[in-house]
Amino acid sequence: MTVRIVLHIGPMKTGTSALAAALAAAQRRAALPPGVLYPVDELWLERDGRITKHGQIKDLAPLVVPERLRPTGGTSTPPEVRGALERLMPVARERTAGGSATVILINETAGRVADAPAVVAALRELADEVVLVLGVREPRAAAASVIGQGVRTWDRMDERSLRASRVLRGALRGPEQDYARPIRVWGGARAAVPLLLLPYLEGERGSGALMQRFGELIGVGGLPAPPATARGELVHPGLGRDDLRRLARLKRWAVLLGWVPGVRQRIQQRFALEAKEASRRARPASSRPFSLSVRDARWVLDHAQPSVAAVRQHLGARAEEPAWQEWFAQLEVGPGVR
Repeated sequence: MTVRIVLHIGPMKTGTSALAAALAAAQRRAALPPGVLYPVDELWLERDGRITKHGQIKDLAPLVVPERLRPTGGTSTPPEVRGALERLMPVARERTAGGSATVILINETAGRVADAPAVVAALRELADEVVLVLGVREPRAAAASVIGQGVRTWDRMDERSLRASRVLRGALRGPEQDYARPIRVWGGARAAVPLLLLPYLEGERGSGALMQRFGELIGVGGLPAPPATARGELVHPGLGRDDLRRLARLKRWAVLLGWVPGVRQRIQQRFALEAKEASRRARPASSRPFSLSVRDARWVLDHAQPSVAAVRQHLGARAEEPAWQEWFAQLEVGPGVR
């Protein structure tokens, strides 16, 4: 009986929430393929709603980003994470199908880990095999999604602009948007641990095709689609330009008048209502999310060229596969451009 750990190392905005929502829901209703385990609830460290991710994996190694940029939530100690994994392995071995089991973990902040080899070594001590998966999204569409997420998040008060060059000038060189770094850091973490790239295609929003491709990539066959897909909805919908402008304007007013007693609280309440309504309008998969201006799209693509080159180099002959040909074709068509 062998156990394999498949660690999806993100990054954010490459379908991690859709994957996590679908896998968590399927685990809870016992709908995953035989021998496939996605740790949730008592099988992991905490209960966190319908979308369970395993961000605590990052605590197996230190981070390399400033404190203000570090991910919140899921903080734990290395012994706690190791203990959870140690409790998980016997469960996986009991559920082996055909002599093997696959444990899927998702950590979308893995790009910020300083010591990837330490994380891989810790996983390799527990499992018979470890496979890494890196989601990859077209740079301009990814940038637009990152900007939208920042604007719609109240706690990120410094993100109030829709201009890519203003928002992403530093972030594009960081681990979240530069695929070259995780390919370099995680791809060389251990010779016996493969790093597989998973393409995110813009035309498949809410279709469940990403789940199917993920299952095929890791060799477990078909995986259930995200629960919202059956209703034609998205798990984390991208808001439209007008909605984001209204939210950004409320943030600016909060910064300008937040010192007045009671004003910031009222603005925050209005922001929450506006964000909720905007999310409702954006949830259908047919909705049109925010996209970059032509000028910003060109700026993003220019800065992302080394990242795209790293993806192509790592793929090698796989770059000729249909899904990857479609992914690279997006660079010419220009998703994320209005």
